Amino acid sequence: INAEYMGTNKKEAGRRRRPHSFPFISEMELEGAAVVAIDEVGNITHFNQAAEKLFGHTSQSVLSKCVSILLPEEEVALHHDKLKRYLEEDSKDIALHRIGTVSARHADSRIVPLELLVVRLHDSDDHHHSVLGVCLPVVSVPKQEEVLSRKLERNVVERITGAHTSFVVTTPTGVVVLFNRGASEMFGFSAIEVLGKPLSFLFPTVGFDAAFCHRQPTTVRLPGRRKNGESFPAEIHLVPHRLHQQQAEGDSSPFFFKMIVRETPPQVDTLSTAILNSSIDAVISVTETGNIVLFNSSAQRMFGYSEAELLRSNVKILMPERIAEHHDEYMRRYVLERTPRILGTVRETVARRADGCEFPIELSISECRPINPESTSCVYFVAIIRDIRERKRLEESYMHQQLLFRILPPGIASQLTNDSSRIAEVLDSVCVIFADVVHFTELSNSMDALALIQLLDNIFSMFDDIIHKFGLTKVKTVGDAYMCVCGAPEPVDRPAEAACRCVLAMLQAFNEQFGPLEIRIGLHLGSVTAGVIGSSVPAYDLWGRTVNVASRMESHGIPGRIQTTKQVVDACDTLFAFEERSTVIDVKGIGPMQTYFLLEERMAPPPTAVARPYRSPLCLASAGDTNSTSVTPRSSGADRLTVPELTLGN
Repeated sequence: INAEYMGTNKKEAGRRRRPHSFPFISEMELEGAAVVAIDEVGNITHFNQAAEKLFGHTSQSVLSKCVSILLPEEEVALHHDKLKRYLEEDSKDIALHRIGTVSARHADSRIVPLELLVVRLHDSDDHHHSVLGVCLPVVSVPKQEEVLSRKLERNVVERITGAHTSFVVTTPTGVVVLFNRGASEMFGFSAIEVLGKPLSFLFPTVGFDAAFCHRQPTTVRLPGRRKNGESFPAEIHLVPHRLHQQQAEGDSSPFFFKMIVRETPPQVDTLSTAILNSSIDAVISVTETGNIVLFNSSAQRMFGYSEAELLRSNVKILMPERIAEHHDEYMRRYVLERTPRILGTVRETVARRADGCEFPIELSISECRPINPESTSCVYFVAIIRDIRERKRLEESYMHQQLLFRILPPGIASQLTNDSSRIAEVLDSVCVIFADVVHFTELSNSMDALALIQLLDNIFSMFDDIIHKFGLTKVKTVGDAYMCVCGAPEPVDRPAEAACRCVLAMLQAFNEQFGPLEIRIGLHLGSVTAGVIGSSVPAYDLWGRTVNVASRMESHGIPGRIQTTKQVVDACDTLFAFEERSTVIDVKGIGPMQTYFLLEERMAPPPTAVARPYRSPLCLASAGDTNSTSVTPRSSGADRLTVPELTLGN
């Protein structure tokens, strides 16, 4: 409140304006309030007639005297200490702009309880920078039966002062005398900046004249003005109010107007309102300071708040803390620079519900400005928000399915997608193939890691292409070993024939592309148990005697050749040429076995084998039944049981 400094020197005080010439003090006196002003050392500089009546002193007897004559003796020292510390250290001990109960001393030495409002005064034209106190005892000695109601009123005032709802209390002529925390948040001013100012400081277009004249409750709509110059639509509920409900007529206690200020959303016609509330997306409108002024029905369902709970609240309440902490800085930068970063774009982010749960959203923000650039209308931001939890769930499900189709056979992946039950089955006629690079362990010790991985990738990628061409299924790779099958997971007619063609192509392609390196290939035909194991990384695998024999065919084979069993020979003897191995090998867990080498295909291949929807058992000859062997004998000289040394370039 702008007022003058009144020094202890009477001549100097005489040259200055009297405090009652200032609007705030004059209005309090017109309302019948006792007004006492003190200077920076505590000397009384103003003492009006109401104060004379209240304290029993005349103004001539107290002017220029210390205010301690109005205080109980036990509070004098405490008052001087508080005043000194307030002036020197800007202490907060003196309750500025708040109504509180204090004790005062009457001229006849009686102690009387008073209610006191203290405000700070200074003269903008003065260079002493002093602080004065103006006391407003609002009532004399209260009756015993009124004490409780007045305590309740003080509690109401305290709640108003600290409330988030915007409360402004003015004198009948529109001078602000109370400006609570909610009003500070709405307007951006501190209480010190507003107290004592006319309402036009907050509302450039004043429209309270009729209400002030008739002292009747009313509601008006006016544009408010924030500290940063931003204009916003406001609804002001104006209620005439005395600090105490007086029973007697002719009461002269101070008269105030209590104003409840609400920030109102932009005017929307009925059709637009219906469209907004029928939208399946949340629509939220905020001011430049982030206060919510529009919150449609979908937004209420999405976030779990009602419109009444969020209107005038900051939009940061809908954001996780890690995002909200940067929001004010972004808004400030945009207001200053007008450089959009996310305006007009659609982006994915995270929002927070009323219960604290976070969920993914798709957000689009646009700016709503008045058509006329010179208009003083407010600027709003409109956000359209879409809940994408279901879409994210479907995307994750799709990615999971894609992963399954990459690591599992298509039929198994489809079965797992449609049915999460465990997959396990017995297949009667499956040809299992193993291929392994010879001397790979020694090779890996002498090669760079990247080069080694690249070599294996090239080999296995080549095998993948070949087995896909012949309709086989890759099962897995273990180290430098490659395993594939024909007849699983979908049964096929004549699986041994397709397997033989495939391994001949694999051997030929390997010899052509990987020079001095050699591989061993083994295959066997029989029944297997197949299924999927694992949950986080499911894998399709096969088990049984057939798998074990096929693995032994590879490990006991000869580099550069394809070793197989009598079952494979019996299945496709007429189509392929085989050579009986001169040495019977001892297979671990099975015993001695006569094996054969696959040499070449005798004739042009028949039509490519296709999957069949039924399963027919295949009678296989026993591994020891030599009478059922049908082989084309070939002379190959002595068997090479020892792997020859391999000389490789770098």
